[in-house]
Amino acid sequence: MPTGPGVAELFTDSAGYRCMSPPSGSERDKVATRSGAGDRFAAMVEQAPLGIAQLDFDGRILFANRSFAELAERSAEELCRLNIADIADPEEEALNRQLLQTVAAGRSPCSVDARLRLPDGMPKSIRASLSAVKEDGVPGYAVAVLREITERRRIEKVLEEGRTTFRQLAENVQDVLWVFDLVAEKVLYVNAAYERIWGRPCSGFYANPHDWREAIHPDDRERVQAAYAAGVSAGAFDERYRICRPDGAMRWVLDRWWVVPSESGPVGRVVGIARDVTKEAEAEEQERRIQAELSHRVRNTLAMVQAIAGQTARRATGIEEFSEAFLGRIRALGAAHSSLTRSDWQKASLRTLVRQVLRPFAVEDRNLSIEGPDLLLAPRAALGLSLVLHELAANAAKHGALRAPGGRIVLSWSVMKDGPDRQLRIEWVEAGGPKVRPPRRAGFGTQLITQSVAYDLKGRTQLSFDPGGFRCSLSMPLDQEGGGGFPAVGGGS
Repeated sequence: MPTGPGVAELFTDSAGYRCMSPPSGSERDKVATRSGAGDRFAAMVEQAPLGIAQLDFDGRILFANRSFAELAERSAEELCRLNIADIADPEEEALNRQLLQTVAAGRSPCSVDARLRLPDGMPKSIRASLSAVKEDGVPGYAVAVLREITERRRIEKVLEEGRTTFRQLAENVQDVLWVFDLVAEKVLYVNAAYERIWGRPCSGFYANPHDWREAIHPDDRERVQAAYAAGVSAGAFDERYRICRPDGAMRWVLDRWWVVPSESGPVGRVVGIARDVTKEAEAEEQERRIQAELSHRVRNTLAMVQAIAGQTARRATGIEEFSEAFLGRIRALGAAHSSLTRSDWQKASLRTLVRQVLRPFAVEDRNLSIEGPDLLLAPRAALGLSLVLHELAANAAKHGALRAPGGRIVLSWSVMKDGPDRQLRIEWVEAGGPKVRPPRRAGFGTQLITQSVAYDLKGRTQLSFDPGGFRCSLSMPLDQEGGGGFPAVGGGS
């Protein structure tokens, strides 16, 4: 490789370029007459902000201006002793030679993004444009114009990493992420969650930007469309609505989006997030139903308490008798309320209800036998039956089996018949207590038992005042709202 002179020793050829050898013959006279213009052109090349180099078609550097030297971080004198392959990234040497061959064949100009190898081994990204300079119609040498794009490459890399991170994040989140061009009315991006929640293919959304609206429940469509129009003007949208999936399922979604202004005005792209909130919406609806049911039950319970208080006051002979009877009946209602509250006022366990109502009477296993499958009772049935059981236990404690040390009660129940006419039959049988005598008149307790069974439980009652022990038989339908029940999971006798 020739060592050649430095930049200061270069000559100007007939085209105005500085080269490594002086002109000869008649060319010398032409150069002389144009030396002023050539010098000015050479000065412009030397001071140009872009790197400019003259190469032969073997890649040897014949000339390099100051900007080229700064890009390569070498002196111009050093560069003119090197080949372009000496300062290029080794991985791109074949590419560089191919480009020079392309230029030599006259297929110029051409451009390429490449990397220079700096003296410290670090790379520098550049954009190189090559052109052939012809002499007598034949390509004589190549001119390369270089500019650094390291910062642009760095920004592009950061942006690409950001796009990759966004795609990885977007494709793994459970919510629908989408980007929409309001001006062009074009979907720019939507992640796979759209197919999972809407049940529609993403390709359909790309093809039809109104695809998401077509799935809106008819009862919500007008409201959502009005909110959408207002959102475009306000720059934000926040609505919860129902969508109908192609498989017939209905889902609740919380859709939020905001407008990202463009450079030309406030209307630009829309970035949105839509979340499936079906479980939350169903829970809220369930809570509303429970609150309404509780309000209804509380009003009914207050009416029942008022009736009990009035009847108890009319029958009581004194404040102590009133207090004992009234508080006992309120405790029975409280036991039913506690059982129902644990199940959100859906059903109450019959076995649990029996033990809670009878607990205040200190009934132990030695004087109480409970037999029957566990059943779940509807709220109205649980409230009514709690009062009935309380009155039976209170009567037993005051007049019957629980008054005597050897007294015993057998409480049993069974389900009679099958199908829609199933009946729950309950038997309360006392033994071992004082001799039973039929009452001269029906007291409030007796009336409460018979009326509760008839009106609250929609059943029938039979009372027997046998001298050997009081007996109460009652039956109630299992498959009606007022007294509906069904076997509890895992229940047994």
